[in-house]
Amino acid sequence: MKKIFVSLCILFICQNCVNAETTMSRVMNSWQGEDIDIVFKYWGYPSDEKNIAGHKLLYWYQNQSPIYMQTSAYTGTVTQSYCTRILEINGQNKVSSWQYEGNSCPNFYFTSRSWVNPNNDPWQNEKIQKKLLKQERKKLKQKIRGEE
Repeated sequence: MKKIFVSLCILFICQNCVNAETTMSRVMNSWQGEDIDIVFKYWGYPSDEKNIAGHKLLYWYQNQSPIYMQTSAYTGTVTQSYCTRILEINGQNKVSSWQYEGNSCPNFYFTSRSWVNPNNDPWQNEKIQKKLLKQERKKLKQKIRGEE
């Protein structure tokens, strides 16, 4: 029984890691090609701006209060939770690439919703695609039934 419980815990932890990667990639991809003024409208102004080798990079830092975890009666560790979003802006003021880093980036749609581009929400786009596919299947079934 313990082995099953441990296996389930490991599976859950690994799935959360995968979800975090997928969620943040989808969040950041939703801004690809978007005008930077639209990004500012939803994310606010960046925390930092850097020009590196002719590339304009904008940084949004999100830090949470440090967490102290006691490891024994006399020792412990302090962990800083953070998530940094980085957008590269091209000469037309459009998002040309992105990056993120951190140990506290959202890993589910409902926790990242405020960071998703509302004009290009991948989760909403999927719902629309599924609905259209369902309608097409229904039409095809009706057509097949009508021809029989």
